[in-house]
Formats: sequence, structure tokens, C-alpha cells
Amino acid sequence: MHKTLSTLVITSQVVRGRIGARASVFALERLGHPAWFLPTITLPWHPGHGKSSRIVAESDDFSALLDDLKRSTWLPELGAVITGYLGAPHQAGALAELIGEIRTQNPNLLYCCDPVIGDVGGLYVGAETAEAIRDQLLPLADLMTPNLFEFNWLTGKEHTTNEAIVETAKGLPHARVAVTSAFAMMKQAQGTLLYDRASGYAHLAEHRSFDKTLNGAGDLFSGLLVACLLQGLAPEKALQVATAGVFEIVAQTMKMGSDELVLIEEQSRLERPMAMVNLRQIGAPTVTRKGVVAKPTPLT
Repeated sequence: MHKTLSTLVITSQVVRGRIGARASVFALERLGHPAWFLPTITLPWHPGHGKSSRIVAESDDFSALLDDLKRSTWLPELGAVITGYLGAPHQAGALAELIGEIRTQNPNLLYCCDPVIGDVGGLYVGAETAEAIRDQLLPLADLMTPNLFEFNWLTGKEHTTNEAIVETAKGLPHARVAVTSAFAMMKQAQGTLLYDRASGYAHLAEHRSFDKTLNGAGDLFSGLLVACLLQGLAPEKALQVATAGVFEIVAQTMKMGSDELVLIEEQSRLERPMAMVNLRQIGAPTVTRKGVVAKPTPLT
């Protein structure tokens, strides 16, 4: 029997709540993808709920743990890696070495870098940590999933249109770039844009907007998008399904008045989301010397 490869999730851990790994690992495993989890920081709850303590492993301890993983005979079990929130800048270099070793074991590894560094209010990690993610982890990624603020900060450019986002994405080394909080074209909506280098196409997934942003939605999106890609969905279909899953969970969370994503209560929505998510192509496809690249797989 064919064994499903696992995904290593490297991000924050909270005691109470549905953010960080509590969102992405749950989404992956609910969709049938085994997950390993490496915490970069431990918190009692999301800092937005109030003052909280932080536990971050010392550099030597963190490196020793990663050295154990690098020597492990189980590394070939891994088919994907997701990195998210880092607790300190020293973690980036050690993680880059680990990802390099995993890729040696599996050249087809899918590495998703979710650069959790800030939002419209600015950076919420130290500048050194943000720079370490930019300089040491992002260059290794096949897929990056920043929000618009993070995309602007990481690229050093201020993007005011989806076309500008796509133009910058074309110049990056990543196979795919997904930018949440991109520019919706429908009224009272929000969008997520995905550029896929192999097809040359960029697509925007749109759904109605919410009055507020819920913590953990970005972690959930990254987990769902990676799960959809591992299942072999076309990139634009993966974008649509992942976006619909996040939309349904956020909508139900707000309806129920919960201060955390209602992942457990509404988990069936992750497997087959029914939300209406509009999908549109942004700009013209990439043109190569041989002409326009092939059209993407039609949605079903």
C-alpha cells in the first residue's frame, strides 16, 4: 500500500487557541496528510488576547534538536515542509540546514515559507527575525504565502495593484507565490492572489469581506493550500478550495461569536467547502520563446 508522505510544520505553539500549528497541523491531518510538528515558540495564548509569557529554546538546544532530526532515518517520510512564525532570528539558519538535508533525501520536497512577520500595523517580530526569514528561508522556498504587508516588506516594494504583485512575483525564484489580502475587484470583498510559474498564470480568489480579521486564518490557509497541492490539484483549483475552506471557518467563527477559529466544531467544512469563491485570471500569462504557456486545468 502506498504510504502518504508527511508534512513537517515549524511554527508557534499555543496552549489555548487555534493559531499557528493548532490550525495548520489540524487542517493537514483532517485532509489525510500526516504531520510532524516542531515548535519555534510556546505561548499560553495568542498575544492579542493579552499579556503572555514566551518560551523559546536557546540556540544550542534548538540546533541540537535539529541535528537529531537531520540524522534521523525517518526524513524520507517527509514530502513537504511549512515554516511560519519564528521565535528568534537564530532559528532561521538552523532551519535552512534542516530543509537542505530533507531536500537531499527527497528532491521533490515542497517547501512552503509562510513569513509570519507583520500586518498593516507593521512588524510584530523583531527586524532581525524578519530579515533572517527573508535572507535565509525564503530563497529556499517553492511556495511563499505572505499577506500584502509582508510581501511589500520582503520585496522592498509598495504594491498598489494585483498586476504589480504579479510582476514582482515573476521576478522571484519561487515556483508559486500566494499573497493574501490582495486587491479584490468585487465590492465589499477580499482576495488572495496566486502566481504559478509553471503555467505562467496568476489567479485571484475573491469572497465577501469580514468586519474583522481572526487570528490563525493565515496559518489555516497555508495548511489547506499545501494539502490541496499535495493532493495534486491544479494551482488555481488549490487556491479556490483553500480560500473557500478558510472563508467557511471564519464565517462560522464569527456567526458563533467565538474568539478562536471553530476548527473542531466545523471541521467537515475543510474537506468539502461549499462557499462561493470567485476565481479570475489576472493579467496575461507568461510568454516564453516558444510562445504562450499551456492553459491551466479547467475548474470542475
